[in-house]
Order: sequence, then structure tokens, then C-alpha cells
Amino acid sequence: SYAISEATLNRVTRLAALLGRPMDQGAPSLDLGQGAEAALILEEALAQLDAPKDPAPSPNRAMMAARVSVQLAAGEDSRPTPSGRSIRDVTQVSRHRAHTHFYALDEIELTHKTFAGGQSDPLQRSVLLAARAVILLPYDPKRDRVLLIEQFRIGPYARNDPHPWMIEAVAGMIDAGEAAETAAIREAEEEAGISVKALVPVADVYPTPGTATEFHKHFIAIADLEDGIEGIGGLEAESEDIQSYLLSAEDLFAARRDGQLRNAPLVLLALWLELNRDRLRSEF
Repeated sequence: SYAISEATLNRVTRLAALLGRPMDQGAPSLDLGQGAEAALILEEALAQLDAPKDPAPSPNRAMMAARVSVQLAAGEDSRPTPSGRSIRDVTQVSRHRAHTHFYALDEIELTHKTFAGGQSDPLQRSVLLAARAVILLPYDPKRDRVLLIEQFRIGPYARNDPHPWMIEAVAGMIDAGEAAETAAIREAEEEAGISVKALVPVADVYPTPGTATEFHKHFIAIADLEDGIEGIGGLEAESEDIQSYLLSAEDLFAARRDGQLRNAPLVLLALWLELNRDRLRSEF
């Protein structure tokens, strides 16, 4: 027989709780899946378990799954660069979870091949582990206007910005296993109370590749934006407090030119719409 220490048993119990097994008092389980997915989920759970901050009694398994999902989708979202460099040109020395809660933070030490042909000095980097997100700008080609939303944002607040509420496009996380298009339609309903008739892909990008794993998929969402459609939206369960506004396309473009838009995804979508508005009005 084997003797299991109390510390080991406690660790196994906590790991089972993170994965949503029966000893977690009926919380929904985090499906391990198979192959790479199972390995990544276990890696994520163990990293959260070993982080300095103890996991909450009811861990956010949706965010755990989202962090795994963004890794599983990395191959399909990737594009080669002119140098031909790949992940095989990186040597990871160490990696550990420094913090975990809604988001997670990993500390990584690595080296990589240099363009001169050598090897870089060891680099210490902190990376925020986030998820994939969808951003969509609702546009009515018939009325030639858009719908924007306003909500409080922690980034500007933490920077001591006097105005931490931001004008944005509709946006939200893509849940694990969810198609970006499905997430876009869902977020349009949740945040703005509108139905999407068609989605036009714009760009798939890393918004802050120097600090985060977050990946954004942008769309123009064709919709009927009738008078009076503005209002207050968002999910109470997610503490969302959102006000929507209608704006003519020309006023949106003027706001972009005048520097009134401070949200990067909205600037990108406004620029794209300004270049493609005539085509969209003809097509839709």
C-alpha cells in the first residue's frame, strides 16, 4: 500500500475542485477533452493551483477554458513573417504562474535566435494571459449610420484618466469552443439589444503583443439601426452597465479625424468603414 501525505491529498482535492469534479459540490466540470486540449487544461489548472494567490473557492472555469482556447487557436490565427522565424527559434528557460484570478499572469525567461544569426541574452518577460475577443461595429447601410456604446473601463481609470468611460464598438470574449461569428451575434444582442443581419470580416490582430496573449477578431455588423434603438444594455450577471448611441457615418469619421476616438478597435473599424462604405452600401 502507498501512504499519501495530507499535503498531497489536499493538492489533489484542490485540483479536482478546479476541474469541477464531484468534490467541488456540483459545480459544472471543465471537460478535459483529448490530446493537446487535455494537456493544456491540466497545465492551466496546475499553474493556477501553484500561483501565489490561492484559487477562489469557486474558480472561474470559463476563464480557464478561454485561456486554453486562445492557445488551441494560435495555429489558425498565426501568419508567417518575412524572416521565416517560428516558435522553434525560441528556447524557453522557465515559466511560472505569478498570479491568477479573472486573468492570469505568467513570468517567462527565454532566449531566441537573433537576426544577426546568434542567440539573444536571457529575457525576462511578464505576459497577461487573456482570451480571444470579438469586436463589431454595427452599421446600417440604408440609413448610413452606426451604433456605438459607452462603458466604464478599468485601464483608463488605473491610469488616472479623468474620463474613464469610453466610446467603443460592441465587444466581448469568445467562449471556449464558440465560433467568432456566434460570439459576435450574441454580444450584439447582450450589449446593444440588436439583431445582426450579416457580418463582414475586417481584421484579426494581437492588440498588445508585447504584453498579452489576447487576440481580437473584428467585424462590421450589418443591422437595422432604427430611430429609438439606443438604450441601456449589458448583462447584470457580468456587472455590465452600457449605454448605446446612434451616430451618422460621417460624424464617426469626423470624430476619428479629430482625435475624439480613444479606443483602438473602434479607430480600426472606423478607418475600414470609411474606406469601404460605398461598397457596403451597394452590396447591402
